Amino acid sequence: MTSWSTIFSLVVSSTFPLEIGTASVLCLASCRFIISIHWLIFSKVISKKWLILSRCLATITAATSSAYATNLTHLGN
Repeated sequence: MTSWSTIFSLVVSSTFPLEIGTASVLCLASCRFIISIHWLIFSKVISKKWLILSRCLATITAATSSAYATNLTHLGN
């Protein structure tokens, strides 16, 4: 005859991977939800301020490329 402790240990050992799997699925779902919320906010900000951001990005790109070219010139001489 099987004792209660053996049955309990079998139940606990069989449900433990299920709990880990459920926790990981919930974590993935919450991470995806958080990423989608951040992406939604980011896309709304980008759509409203695209002109300002594109000007800033163009300025940063121009400054970066000119600094890179200046560094290459100094390294070459």
